[in-house]
Amino acid sequence: MSQAPLEPGSSQPESVPQDAEHEIVVDNGRRGDVALLVAWVASLGLHVVLFGVMVAIPWMRERVGRPDAPVVAATAIRDLPKETHFSMTEVPTPFANAQHATQPQERITPEEQHSLRELNTVRESNLEIVGIGTGGGEFSKYGLHVGSGGQGPQFFGLGGEARAARKIVYVVDRSGSMMGMFEDLRQELKRSIDRLRKSQKYHVVFYSTDPPLEAPPGRLVNAIRASKDRTFQFIDETMPEGMTQPIEAMRRAFMLKPDLIYFLSDGDIPEADLLKENLRTWNRKEQVRIFTIAYVSAAGRQLLEEIAREHNGAFRFVSEYDLHE
Repeated sequence: MSQAPLEPGSSQPESVPQDAEHEIVVDNGRRGDVALLVAWVASLGLHVVLFGVMVAIPWMRERVGRPDAPVVAATAIRDLPKETHFSMTEVPTPFANAQHATQPQERITPEEQHSLRELNTVRESNLEIVGIGTGGGEFSKYGLHVGSGGQGPQFFGLGGEARAARKIVYVVDRSGSMMGMFEDLRQELKRSIDRLRKSQKYHVVFYSTDPPLEAPPGRLVNAIRASKDRTFQFIDETMPEGMTQPIEAMRRAFMLKPDLIYFLSDGDIPEADLLKENLRTWNRKEQVRIFTIAYVSAAGRQLLEEIAREHNGAFRFVSEYDLHE
């Protein structure tokens, strides 16, 4: 094919060499790789930023939603004093003043008040502790009697050595011959019962020709204030009459299985041999101690001394002079 003729003033276009064309293609490929790398790095950075924002949003929401969160301040302590002084102030007890009391005070009867006073009073305690002596030792200075420590019951000065006695029965003569001196007997009997501890039990049996006259409720009772007051009323209402007949009263006393019996008489005791025989039968195991008192009259002294000796007790003669000392 023939080449078209050139216009006047135009020149023949120059042809591009093959090597130059190859360099242009290579250069364009490198620029494309760099652009791709930059885009990838930018995308990665953007994702990191977004992840950080996603993590930070819940934390910031929690902080904003808890305005009362405590703020901990770090304080540097400098130049501490060599000596530090502390002062302590007693913290007042709530409702300690009477003006704060809102509950109405209950009224307590004299009888209830007496019982409450007895419960609140600190008195000697009696602890039966197996395997620790009988003398009390170091416990005695705290008012605690270990085993059979402490002083036993007292009636006309007898029984103090019977420290282990917990059940006591008084078998007391109320025959007509006691008429002139029965009031002194009443007072001593009430004093003896009043000294008994709450850990002890007791009963009172009066004897004469009639059947035995027993303090209500007719059995051993705890030596508490209410029982003592009821027994005192019974003693005050008992009057002397009849003859001296103690056998049935002593039989009744042994039926209660006491630890100690006080046996008081003011004169001769009929059927003395029968009484001694019965006592030996009832106290065959010698578990009961019998303390005897000849009251004013010494007529029955020999029998009472013998009974006390056989039954691990003690005897005392109480004269009229002793009553008015």
